[in-house]
Amino acid sequence: LIKLQKGDIVVNRYHIDIQHPRLKLNCDDNREIFWAYVVKRSDIFGDPFKLAYDGKSTLFTVDKLHLKPVSEKADTEKFSFKTVRENEPSEFSILMKFTGLVHLDFRNAEAGLLDEREKGPIQFLDILFAQGRSSPLFELSKSFKAVRNSFYCIPQGAGVDVKYGIELWRGLFISARVIDGFRPAINIDVSHSCFYKRQSLINLICDILNGDEREVRFHPNQLRSKTQLHPEHLNLLIPELKGVCIHTTHRNQDRIYRIKNILSTAVSMKFEKDGKEISVAEYFRDVYGPLKYPNLPLVEVGSKSKPIYFPVEVQKTDNCFNFF
Repeated sequence: LIKLQKGDIVVNRYHIDIQHPRLKLNCDDNREIFWAYVVKRSDIFGDPFKLAYDGKSTLFTVDKLHLKPVSEKADTEKFSFKTVRENEPSEFSILMKFTGLVHLDFRNAEAGLLDEREKGPIQFLDILFAQGRSSPLFELSKSFKAVRNSFYCIPQGAGVDVKYGIELWRGLFISARVIDGFRPAINIDVSHSCFYKRQSLINLICDILNGDEREVRFHPNQLRSKTQLHPEHLNLLIPELKGVCIHTTHRNQDRIYRIKNILSTAVSMKFEKDGKEISVAEYFRDVYGPLKYPNLPLVEVGSKSKPIYFPVEVQKTDNCFNFF
């Protein structure tokens, strides 16, 4: 702490760019990929606990990385890895470029008036204090969901129910500050945010249709094989479910999909297989077993060029998906 107050500590800063051949990566993806790469390439990174990564593009290190000789172009490495949104590994491009030294000197900084030189030390502290709850190398990170500078404790049971299939989680907002002209400090505030419950997609649909009414009008126990949703129900569900992250339950895969649309039914949606037109319901009957609710809508996931359609009954929501 004495060294930090005097500005005697110097760390290395690197620019990190992780690219997937198809997917747009988020901070959770980046952290998962980066730390797996760190473990594999200990010859480059050395001790992983001397690194601080923000999940985007900034890496701070105590020691310099063992990169190739410096050239005009930054080093680009290839790394094969399977994210939770994929069925098989993809080859990622990881670019690492040294951008300079950062002196952890706060003596010239004023709270709220930080130039680029002084943002470096503050940024370092933000990343450092977040790392224990965001890096998959720490067992503690499994108990938290990181959302920017906030960290929410994943409930062991149910969170606070706020209707519409959403629950309230409690967490902490953590940010570095400079006080008294030069003294670094950590600001910690209690924070709350909404997340989707971890439940079947059918349960979520019922929660959305029930809204905030006390009387439960829609319940999974009321469903029958011939049950269909009215057009007004679909119109209500489409904007509410777009973007929600889901897992499939009919295959032994822990892959996450993001809902693009809600449409048609498993009975009416047809596609060509082996030169023959079959419905989604017929396909599931032949491959996985008959559907319980073939007249309920399908969710569309995947890309525009290769859409995938799943019956709602074989989906569950990801409870670490932030509602906002």
